[in-house]
Formats: sequence, structure tokens, C-alpha cells
Amino acid sequence: MFSCIKKRNLLSGANIFLHWQFIFYIIFWGPMSVKRGSSFKTMLFGKARIIKMIKTASVIALFLILAIHPSAYAQGKSTGDVNVLLGQRNMDEDDWKPVHEQRLLGVEADFKGKSWPVNILIGFSGSKKDENIIVSNSLGSANIKLEGTTSELYIGARKYFLPGTSMTPYLNAGVSFIKAKITGSIGGLGVSGDDSSAGLFFGGGATYRFGSLNVGFDLRLLTGADIKIGATSGTADYSQFALVLGYGW
Repeated sequence: MFSCIKKRNLLSGANIFLHWQFIFYIIFWGPMSVKRGSSFKTMLFGKARIIKMIKTASVIALFLILAIHPSAYAQGKSTGDVNVLLGQRNMDEDDWKPVHEQRLLGVEADFKGKSWPVNILIGFSGSKKDENIIVSNSLGSANIKLEGTTSELYIGARKYFLPGTSMTPYLNAGVSFIKAKITGSIGGLGVSGDDSSAGLFFGGGATYRFGSLNVGFDLRLLTGADIKIGATSGTADYSQFALVLGYGW
């Protein structure tokens, strides 16, 4: 087991697999030329990936606006928001290190009828981190690419306070369905594992309303999302912080 990965870490199964592939690679392809002395950390999401994800989130947000807003506006009795979230999702360090601090992108909508006590909240989010690590044994060194990702669909309730003011704090809670995946690759060879689970999320934040424009922040915790990747049990629980930008009516 490589020293850089903890015993209970969800990457352990992938690590064993990569260890044998690493030996195979060394024997049949000869010593590798790997730079030492630099802890290379890849940028989270490449530029093209960021653009693609923003476009996807924008399309989903536009669809939600077109689906929800016209009827609500026509009735003049309902309010709602469609927001994009951009921030960081922190997975459990013991299970996910070194890919535990993931870049987050999501889109969500909330809707409230005139007499409803709370808003109905529904959203989708995803997170990812890539990390290159250098490992070595008696046969030599190799650069292994690790990747951790999550995708999540959630539904719940959101309670806004101080409605009608420019700054509106809120609390929310609900159920989340999350899929977690871990991938490791070396020399074109790789292994991956994934699992899905349900958990409860809690959080809050605040939005500032400039006309129909929402700007704010969101804090959230997910708990109870137990997963098993390979033979290793762990969790997809997280804490996250996100900036919020969207449209409200």
C-alpha cells in the first residue's frame, strides 16, 4: 500500500490495482522518466470543461425558468427562483484524500404558492477533482492520475425570512440522492468504482435581490450517505460553500 493513501481511504482498492499495473508497466516498458521534487496539482476542471459545464447549467436554468415562471407570473400568486451555484465541496478527508476538496457546479429552483409556508426546492449538482501523485517503489517511479467525482439530485423545502427586503436569509433541508465515483489511471490503464446512496442535507444562506437578479451565498451539509466502493466502505457526506447567481420573481 502506498504511504500517500490512508488504509481506510476509498482509493485503497484502486491503489492495489494500480500497484500491480505499475509493476507490469515497469517490467514491459522499462523505467519511466518522472519528475521528482514537484508536487504537481492539476487545475480543477480544464477551461473547456468549465465552459461546457456552464453551458449545461445555463440550459437547465433556462428550462426551469421557462417551465415554472410563465404560469406563476400569469397567476400573480407565486414566487420562485432559479439559481446557479459555483463553489467548493469538501468530502470526508479520511475517505477521499487527496481528491476530497472538489470544485462544485450546480443549478437549482425553488417555487412557492401564495399560501404555502415554505418553498419547494429541487436541484442538481456535480463536483470533481483531479490529482496527479508520484509514487515509487523498488522498481522505480510513476505518475498516477486520481479523479474523484460526485453527481447529486436533491429535493427539499426552503424557508425564506424577511421576504420583500433586499437581503433575504433562508434555511433549507431535504433528501439527496448522490452518486460517487473514484478513478485511477496509469500509463493508459485504469480502474474505477462507484456507488450511490441517499442522505439528508441541511443548510442555509442569503440572497440579495437587485430587481430580478439574485446574488448570494449558500452553505450546506450532507449526512447519512454511506457508500461502498470495491471492498471499502466510506461516505459521500460533504460540507460545501457556493456563490449563488440567478433569477427570481
